[in-house]
Amino acid sequence: MAIVPMKRLRLLALSSDRQILLRQMMRMGCVQVDDPRTPLASPEWPALLSKGESLQGTRQNELNEARSALEILMRHAGIKNSMFAVRPVLQEETLSDDSRMTKARAVVASLLEKSRHMAALKAETGRLQSQAAMLRPWVSLDAPLSLPPMKDCLAWFCVCPASVDVKALSDEYVGTVRAGAFALVSSDKEQHYFFVMLHSSSEEEALGVLKPAGFSKVVWKDTEGTARVNLTAVETKMADGETEIEKISASIAAMAEQKAELELLIDHLSVELAREEAAGRLLSTGSTFFLEGWLPDPAWPKVQKMLARYDCAYDVAEPTEEDKPPIMLKNNAFVRPFTMVTKMYSMPDYRNIDPNPLIAPFYAVFFGMMFADVAYGMILMALGLFVTLKVKPKGPMVRYMFPLMTICGAFSVFWGLMFGGFFSDAIGVISSTFFGREITFSPLWLDPLKDPMSVLIVACAMGVVHIIVGMAVKFFILWRDGSPLDAILDVVPWWIVFAGIAVVALGGTPMVMIAGFALLVLTQGRKNKGIVKKVFGGLASLYDITAYLSDILSYSRLMALGLAGGVLGMVFNKMGAMMGGGIVGILFFIVIFLFGHIFNMGMSIIGTYVHAARLMYIEYFGKFYVGGGTEFSPLSIRTKYVDIMIKE
Repeated sequence: MAIVPMKRLRLLALSSDRQILLRQMMRMGCVQVDDPRTPLASPEWPALLSKGESLQGTRQNELNEARSALEILMRHAGIKNSMFAVRPVLQEETLSDDSRMTKARAVVASLLEKSRHMAALKAETGRLQSQAAMLRPWVSLDAPLSLPPMKDCLAWFCVCPASVDVKALSDEYVGTVRAGAFALVSSDKEQHYFFVMLHSSSEEEALGVLKPAGFSKVVWKDTEGTARVNLTAVETKMADGETEIEKISASIAAMAEQKAELELLIDHLSVELAREEAAGRLLSTGSTFFLEGWLPDPAWPKVQKMLARYDCAYDVAEPTEEDKPPIMLKNNAFVRPFTMVTKMYSMPDYRNIDPNPLIAPFYAVFFGMMFADVAYGMILMALGLFVTLKVKPKGPMVRYMFPLMTICGAFSVFWGLMFGGFFSDAIGVISSTFFGREITFSPLWLDPLKDPMSVLIVACAMGVVHIIVGMAVKFFILWRDGSPLDAILDVVPWWIVFAGIAVVALGGTPMVMIAGFALLVLTQGRKNKGIVKKVFGGLASLYDITAYLSDILSYSRLMALGLAGGVLGMVFNKMGAMMGGGIVGILFFIVIFLFGHIFNMGMSIIGTYVHAARLMYIEYFGKFYVGGGTEFSPLSIRTKYVDIMIKE
């Protein structure tokens, strides 16, 4: 259970073998291809080397189109992705079946073409809807929209704001404009629509009346006949377009059985894209290529055996001090899920330590103590086991999430037994309300409601153990890295102080505590220059005792969150029992019970996960952990919709 040692791989091979070597590395899944650094460090090489040819852009476009086609198919066919869908297991050859991929590409092209046609129809329908909206206010006017030129006569289609008094405007217009006619056609919440006629010599008088009213002319281009005739034609075209859209949508839905083929194509293109991205990192001379990357030390014999089958030169070396190798963690089935907690903070530095074995027992215990309900824990376990065993999630985080859920659920059951929680106090409430008997689910150890101080003491005691273990890990790291004196002087005096505080708390002598403080004053300023600075540095370290006390008090959340979840569950149980027995009371209780405990369980999961993680990140990692590492990401066959069986 540790950080897996890494080796740097440098490979020079024939360009003709590039694709097959990348395929072999992808099948093995143990080589991370990086951008080369070694040749570029020499001034002679850049003139001879160039980035290798890559179809990365082409593959990315194909993948985007395939994803779009799948989304189109699922939307029109009403297909929903199931979180618990079991992924089919296929042979490796299926993923590279050219004839099958060609057919799937044809499906993509057909779906995209149908979608483009539908988009064009929708755009045309939108244009027609706008045209219809312009025509409707003029339907009652029995006059052609495009009037022929008339000698000495002008005819205007006009609009003005709805706030204008249109009758007053009409009276003013008729009274002012010589040979003028004013006809109100219609009105709505925004505008008045009116038609005016006037002698051409009266245009200035007409404008003088209409401009103050904020009028504007409506010009009809390429529009013959009345508004009603044009509106009828537009609505007919809209109906035809909508019918055509429905037909296309139905034809897309009829292709629903192609979903599996599209998913297979997406996985195929994802694998191809990963290989092309790796190819884009290679350096090439035309006839040869250069690859640089990382591989786990245990995988080197297997990789070496594969490389021996090709004409190539390679070099494998240990990381230098300047190198930052990627991080690969190797842990057992219990510890592995806690990688999720570590990754949310930061992967460890290559030269630090794998934190997962160190956080696994504490995180599980802390989560269980805060969740602390037998029923909740059993539900969590059942869900985690079901998804882990049936669905077998492969995502970067979900593959850890559900096993972690199972482990935390088991510890929640344990603490639920210790504290006596089964849907909080549901057993007692149900038995007394509906059966007239008092049956209780008694705790095996402590009742947090009756004895919260004892639970608080237990929580703080766990915090002390947690912090001391973190300091012990720091001691180990310093000793391992060749600083035994720093390990002793930075850690041991604090342990003596803690032991002295415990002795005083138990009624013993304060001399042990005083000796610990004296050691802190003498040792913690040792790296400062000058006697005065050393002394003041040692005295200043005494202030850190407040930080340790604050850290220990942080563990009171173990009691507080557990108590809060239990009390909230009790409240929902009491609310459900308010209607008493009988059919109505039972139905009311079921509704309140289900809603209340689903809500309480959801909130408790979020709270306990976050606060347990906080205790790891702040109080624990701060004692020894150095992050900043990057996760090992080898070239491998990574699929989303199917599982591939890779032959050895």
